[in-house]
Amino acid sequence: LHVNTFLNYSNFSTFTWNFIDVYLIILSVLLTDKFACINRKLRLKNQLCPSPVFWEEVWQGYKVAAELVDQTNDLHGGTILISFFSNLYFICVQLLGCFKSETSIFDGLYLWFSLLFLVGRTLALCLFASKINDESMKPLDVLRSIHSDHFNITMDRFQEHLMNGKIALTGLNLFLLTRKLILNVNMTRTT
Repeated sequence: LHVNTFLNYSNFSTFTWNFIDVYLIILSVLLTDKFACINRKLRLKNQLCPSPVFWEEVWQGYKVAAELVDQTNDLHGGTILISFFSNLYFICVQLLGCFKSETSIFDGLYLWFSLLFLVGRTLALCLFASKINDESMKPLDVLRSIHSDHFNITMDRFQEHLMNGKIALTGLNLFLLTRKLILNVNMTRTT
C-alpha cells in the first residue's frame, strides 16, 4: 500500500512538473505573438512613412503588451523560478545517475533518455521564453531606419523605452529569460 501511494505521488509530480513547463511555453508563445502583431503592423506601414497617429497607436499597443508581460511576471514569477531551478537541479541529479557504474544497461539507457528529454524540455522553455524579449526589441530596428526628420515625440519616447527597458519573463526579478541567459548557462557548463 505504501509503495503504491509513493508511485501515484511520483506519477502526479512528474505530470505536474511537465505541465508547468508546457504551461509556461504556451504563455510565452501568446506573449510573443502580441509583440509579433505589432512588428507585422510596423513592417506593413513602415514604407509609407506613417503619421503621428499611427505611431501613437503602435506605442499604445506596445505598452499594453509590455504590461501583459509585467502582469505575467507578477502572477507567475514564483512558478518560473521554481520551474527553472527544479529543471537545473534534476539535470544535475540525472547527470550524477548517468555516471554511476553500478547501473544495468537498461537503467543506463533510461537515465540517458530521461536526461536528454529533460535538457530538451528545459531548452525549449528557455528558447520560447526568450522569444518574448527578441520580438519586443524588433521595433527598435524599424525606428533606427527612419530618418530623423520624420521623428516625433511619440517615436522618441518609444525608442528610449526600447533602448532602456527590458521586457522578458523573470523568475521573481532574479533573472531575465533571454538568449543571453541561455548562453551564460551554457558557457558556465563548458568552463
